[in-house]
Amino acid sequence: DKQTLARFLLGLALNPNVASVIIQQDAVNLGTTEISSDVLADTIAKSGKHVELALAAREKGTMKALAHGIELAQEMVFEASRLRREPVDESHLTIGVKCGMSDATSGVAGNPVVGAALDRLAEAGGTVLFGETTEVIGAEHIVARRAINQDVARAFLEMVELTEARSKAVGEDIRGTNPGPANIDGGLSTLEEKSLGAIHKVGTSPLMGVLRYAERPTSKGLHFMDSWQTYSSMLPGFAASGATLTIFQLGGETIP
Repeated sequence: DKQTLARFLLGLALNPNVASVIIQQDAVNLGTTEISSDVLADTIAKSGKHVELALAAREKGTMKALAHGIELAQEMVFEASRLRREPVDESHLTIGVKCGMSDATSGVAGNPVVGAALDRLAEAGGTVLFGETTEVIGAEHIVARRAINQDVARAFLEMVELTEARSKAVGEDIRGTNPGPANIDGGLSTLEEKSLGAIHKVGTSPLMGVLRYAERPTSKGLHFMDSWQTYSSMLPGFAASGATLTIFQLGGETIP
């Protein structure tokens, strides 16, 4: 868990959309090397980004640390304002994609449209990230057939199997609780049916790799990131994995 948290924090800091970083910490000692402020700052600095610390222990209080952080942020905003946009090709773009509130139209309309667009990105040398391990159950064999080799296929299937096994170990049945009421009202009947529609959001590109949560891909193309189905955890996970843009394709329902 500590390694996952460290990977997540570093991934957010190293995202291309982030110009500079302030690390704020209240505790004097978190008791773990992976997420200590100095270790995080040193790793971020190696990327060439401007990184500063606003630590309560060094500033003699949380409020003073926050005030120092505000001053640092003002300086960083000024630095960022001097940057100028430069045109680059699609190979520099990484997009994360999620679908939600699925209904009977998701797999035949919204998701295939997004998938077609992401196929074009992958063909142009860009990177595509998708996740929701619980939302491929029942269709995992189809996704696995798109893997570039047996190792990638095996890693993907093992992630799906582990997720379902963890659920069963605590007495829960993912296939019995998913789809939810809104999905059923929208015309879906089983998790397998929902998953068959959900996988269309990533088009037809080969599956190049399988990632842990917030892990960065080492190659271009389509990658699967092991993650839960909530957008509150998945979209930050995509950002930590390097996504510069995320697409959230909704079905016929809307989020209140």
